[in-house]
Amino acid sequence: MLSRQTKRHRVASSLKEADQSFGIQLEPTKIHNLAGANEISPSTGLLAERNIMNGTKRLWEPVFLRRSTLLSFAVLFIVLLAALTAVWRISEKEQGLSTVNPTNYYLWTYGPTAVFTIVSALWGQVEYRALQLFPWRLMARGFVSASDSVLLDYLSSWNVWALFKSVKRGHFMVSVSIAVSLVIKLMTVLSTGLFTTKDVQLELIKDFHVQKVFNGDNFNQSAVDARAYYKMWGVAQHNLSNPAGTTDGHAFENFFYDTSPTGTPIYLQNTTYQATVDVFTPSLECQEASVTTHSNITDVGLHIDDCAVVIPGESSAFSPLRIALGSCDGNIARGVGNYPDDSMDAKNTDWRLWIYISGGLSEEPNGYPIPYYSYPNTTSAYAKVIGLMCKLSYSTNRGNVTLTGSGDIDNPLIDLTIAHPVEIPGLANVSASRILYGSYFSVDQAATLLSSRDPPYLILGTGFSGLKSLFDVSTLTNRVTDTFHALAVQLASEYLMAAPSRSGTSTVKGIMGTKQTRLTVRSDAAYSIISILGLLALVSLLFCHFFLPSAVCPRDPGSIGGLGTILANSHEFMDALSGMGHTSKAELQKVLAGQSYVTTAKADTFLIKPNGPKIEKSAQFLQPSWWRPFAAGPLGRALALLVPICLIIVLEILYQKSRSLNGLADVNISISYLSYTWTYIPPLVMLGVRALYECVYFNARVFQPYHELKRGHASPETSIMDNQHRNLAIVGVWGAITKRQWSVMAAGVAVLIAPSLPIIVSGLYTVSNVASASEITLTQMNRVNMSDGYIYSKACDTVDVKLGDMTIQYNLSYPQWTYQDLSFPKLKVNQHNLSNETVNALNNRGSFIKAQVPGLRLDMGCKEVPPDAYVAGRGTRYPYEDDIIANITALVDNCSFRATDLASYYRSPGNRYFSSFAEPRAHDIGPSGLPNSCPGLVVMYGKVNPTQDTIEAITVLKCRSRIEQVDVSIQLSYPSYAFDLSSPPSVVPGSATTLFDGFMGSGWESVAPNGGYMSSAILDLYSGDKSTQGLSLVFRSIIHGEAGISASALLEADILKVQLQKVWGIITAQMINSRGRQDYDEPVAASSYLSTEKRPMYSASLNNPFNTRLFQNMISTRMLQAVLAAMTLCGAISIFLMDTRKVLPKSPLSIAAAASLLSDSRILNSGTASSFERSKGIIPPGSEWCNDEQLKQRGVFQGRTFTLGWWGVEGNNGINDSESQTQRDTAVSNNGVDSVSRRSMSIQSDVESKSRKRFGIDTDDINHFDFPV
Repeated sequence: MLSRQTKRHRVASSLKEADQSFGIQLEPTKIHNLAGANEISPSTGLLAERNIMNGTKRLWEPVFLRRSTLLSFAVLFIVLLAALTAVWRISEKEQGLSTVNPTNYYLWTYGPTAVFTIVSALWGQVEYRALQLFPWRLMARGFVSASDSVLLDYLSSWNVWALFKSVKRGHFMVSVSIAVSLVIKLMTVLSTGLFTTKDVQLELIKDFHVQKVFNGDNFNQSAVDARAYYKMWGVAQHNLSNPAGTTDGHAFENFFYDTSPTGTPIYLQNTTYQATVDVFTPSLECQEASVTTHSNITDVGLHIDDCAVVIPGESSAFSPLRIALGSCDGNIARGVGNYPDDSMDAKNTDWRLWIYISGGLSEEPNGYPIPYYSYPNTTSAYAKVIGLMCKLSYSTNRGNVTLTGSGDIDNPLIDLTIAHPVEIPGLANVSASRILYGSYFSVDQAATLLSSRDPPYLILGTGFSGLKSLFDVSTLTNRVTDTFHALAVQLASEYLMAAPSRSGTSTVKGIMGTKQTRLTVRSDAAYSIISILGLLALVSLLFCHFFLPSAVCPRDPGSIGGLGTILANSHEFMDALSGMGHTSKAELQKVLAGQSYVTTAKADTFLIKPNGPKIEKSAQFLQPSWWRPFAAGPLGRALALLVPICLIIVLEILYQKSRSLNGLADVNISISYLSYTWTYIPPLVMLGVRALYECVYFNARVFQPYHELKRGHASPETSIMDNQHRNLAIVGVWGAITKRQWSVMAAGVAVLIAPSLPIIVSGLYTVSNVASASEITLTQMNRVNMSDGYIYSKACDTVDVKLGDMTIQYNLSYPQWTYQDLSFPKLKVNQHNLSNETVNALNNRGSFIKAQVPGLRLDMGCKEVPPDAYVAGRGTRYPYEDDIIANITALVDNCSFRATDLASYYRSPGNRYFSSFAEPRAHDIGPSGLPNSCPGLVVMYGKVNPTQDTIEAITVLKCRSRIEQVDVSIQLSYPSYAFDLSSPPSVVPGSATTLFDGFMGSGWESVAPNGGYMSSAILDLYSGDKSTQGLSLVFRSIIHGEAGISASALLEADILKVQLQKVWGIITAQMINSRGRQDYDEPVAASSYLSTEKRPMYSASLNNPFNTRLFQNMISTRMLQAVLAAMTLCGAISIFLMDTRKVLPKSPLSIAAAASLLSDSRILNSGTASSFERSKGIIPPGSEWCNDEQLKQRGVFQGRTFTLGWWGVEGNNGINDSESQTQRDTAVSNNGVDSVSRRSMSIQSDVESKSRKRFGIDTDDINHFDFPV
């Protein structure tokens, strides 16, 4: 181990222009382990950043390895970390950063990748300088082996391999700089998936309008009409939507944000409206009651605990089902059912619901005795009887209600959750008993309008034949409970709620959630990048502490000339490399094995000092093996050209597939990690392409000066002073253009545009919901019979007849297979021979069917009758009755009308309006029928003056109605087959075909329901307005119902025609739907439309709107192809403009390799016999302290040209080897470098002949004994 010299020397220099800005400390002598010591430990060698005592020279420190630069990187990483963290938090808090259009993806995909690409380019300079200066760093700290100093080369290795090699050898400065570079490239890939679009429910605080609030102050349980029952029945039996503000078990204060032009609340599709409001919840509790019957009377007694009641029976026979309202003391309610009792106090009585049901009769004494007179041998029978007593209660609460807009903008989906109990002042005086009374009264009113049904059967929703299925306590309890819960809810909505008063609160705070496509931060990518940025900031700070200062050379050694100035004084080192220019790296390693090196500075001299045994060289001339790195070899060149071309082809194939198949493939977005395949793999591929072209560019920059030298007579600016590596690519490209170095320029352009590859590819693939379509067929399951048994008269005998008017008045959804005035046949998917893909699509939630199918509709065909075509005035049809009569003579003469058919009684107090309908009398029609001009319906509507003496206004319409078959484009939800109202049924223009015109059947029945049938289909709920009490129910429904058309407005013929068409069309469609259908198993009726024995089939498409597909973007595809094509062109130019064959025998990126090419040259004048002859070299003393500009100012290398090749060398000009060695020893001793005890080295000649060859770089301006060969 050598002793460490501590004496400091003063360096005097007269070269003021060579002054530099960093201090140096002289001559360290500490010897490191030859295998390479861990360089992190502090050293007091040349690394100390201090001025020489009284000296003026300072070591060179590259900009990218200065403390300020590394601290700037740390700050940059921290700023990026803070910015990304803030953006991430905002994204999480606000459910995204902004609402965006997914087609503008490039606005957020390119930015982050571009930022990290720039950071990667900047850190690349840190990496280059760390790898370049690391051998000098080790030598500055003390003697190190040749493999860790002059032979150490990390620049020419693949950086991943260099990383592993540096970690293994403990060269952590190299490891850290490479690792950071690779991690930044990883962040570049991760940043491509940093931002993504996502459909989210954006929640905004809004003030919602309250439609109705609870207010039962004016509730009268005895004034309830049939509305509550009809609403309950429509929802329960026909799957109609619940009216606004109700669910199956709750009534709540309905709220809204937007209204239609008519003022109706609307709920936008995919939008949620959430608020906390008051909720009414009824509860019916039933208990089994004891039953008492009698063999001689039909009364049935029910009792439980202290409550008992006797339900009177019918005198003719025992009734199997009776339901009654009664109190605990046995009183039966008046005003409901058939049990009047004016003495009952309906308001203050504690009502209970009493029910019994019989399970069948028998003669055997097995059950309760009852009278039954049909048995021939006895006057009594036995029956099994179940009795129930039910009591209603209700609770009031605050509830969290969420309304979600669906395809039907008027009927949102409802989600209600009870929050906590609350007292509702508006219901304080309304008892549950009164609500029970009103609910039953509503059923009774409906039964009155439907003469064929009794209240008990309406309550249970069944007929006599269905009683057997209900003969069970649990089943019966459930049926009664469900019915009265729904009745109580509808009653509360109709009678216990009212519009808010002006002084009351009409708004409520809530949250509106709209489905928007939001730009969000991908959490996993953000977390990864933030973690990496934090680590990089820490690494940058640690880099400053452990690896700085980095001033280890007097100047930049990157160029050949720059390295030459540094080695100009290292005579021993250069002499050792004499004749080694043509040798390979392996031979060089063999020759220098066992040597160790240190850098030292004394006075103004910087040199590399060797230490080790005598160097033995082979006397045999070795044939050179030429160095060609991967990028310069055939395989590397082929890959550089073929890979981009293949990617261009693959991109085109995938794009054409994406376009033709509406996406590349189905993807399951529920598997979050699946998105990594198209988010990160393409950027990794493009990163590989970029890395490949960086190799091409690196190769071009390495070979460029040697390529110029090989061509011969190269100027110093383009050869020995050319340092391509020290500049960023954009600067290097500009420099190459100015120097006309087209190969480097082309490769530089390719590398300049290469960072755009991961940027562009980040938007290459997008995921979108598309409606994938599969071809299927729909089978028609029934047909319509329009005349068999006359469907209108049959429909009027059922409660279903009210369905049409219910949809009109309460804005309910239409029953299945109907929409507005259209009636459709029942359809079903034909599942035979379906592909597996189609079967899977059928099972996907949200699938819908698109088809074009036939539908039926009624066209009223009404026209106004001119006033001069009829005579209207007061008249009489019956004795003692005043009427308004309109006599249309032409109809009486030709169309089987009578003069008094169009007549209306109007004499009632306060009445101002009158109306009438008339049809031709069928029995008056002769065998020849009626002319085509005859109407099937005539309508009269008018107004009398206040004194009812004269007609103030009158309108008369004649209507020749038609049943039309039209083609309708429909969209059905599957598997419910409900119409998707986001795309409602639409009639195909020009597709109407008339099936029945005016009349149908042999009885000359009108194709439209007559006035009587229409009146039976209308809800008789509007009897309070005296001025319109003279109108038929049809007009009263139009005026007082949801349409809200004033009575006076209907005097306009056009308005009247529109309203009649709407009411008649909808009700007719419901009549056809309920009573006009005929199964294909039944005999074909002559009037059945589409009368065929085979079920018709219709082509349809099964669509899945939520089918998530992966798409390849066209713009990104074309941009990528353009960039790849440009890179291929640039790569081809670079490769074919630079011949790298037989240029270099080894990589010139190690100190020894580059020095071997300068040995024996007049540039350094090494290998000569004396210091005098060395002094004749073209590099003057002190040049190692000059930068390129200063060298140029001093004229160093100027005016000369240089060549790389074989040089002929004559003998030693009369100086033998031993003399040269002695003079070298003396020169070194005179320089004062005597602190190290070194061993004398003997250099053996390669060739003992008088003339010999050497390979290397030399100036073309040489003396007589050196010449190129």
